[in-house]
Amino acid sequence: MSRPNTILTAGFALFSIFTSFLFVSYGLGGVSNELASQRLQLFSYVTAGYGLMNIYILSTAWRSREKWTLMASKLISFCFFGVLIMDQVKFGAETGRSMLVLPIVAVVLLVNWWAVRTLVRREG
Repeated sequence: MSRPNTILTAGFALFSIFTSFLFVSYGLGGVSNELASQRLQLFSYVTAGYGLMNIYILSTAWRSREKWTLMASKLISFCFFGVLIMDQVKFGAETGRSMLVLPIVAVVLLVNWWAVRTLVRREG
């Protein structure tokens, strides 16, 4: 693997790890907040679960380059994004600013999947 590809792969992986830890920390913050509504606590569980599963998938792709990690990454990304869309449509659509979250999260999920893809396809 050439040096620029190695740097790019490492950059994607580091970004994915960072965003996964952000998802986990956001989720744990919502779960541990006694004043949070039941809806927010449920969404926090989903968010933390996505972050943890993405870390597991990313580490498996890093260690073993298993092909199933690509489909698993897609599956958890689509499920999380679906839950986010339902949450935004039902509870967050009152303000236009809350709908700006959707494209930002979509880009983050896409980069996370791309990180898994580059780790699976890397050479030797």
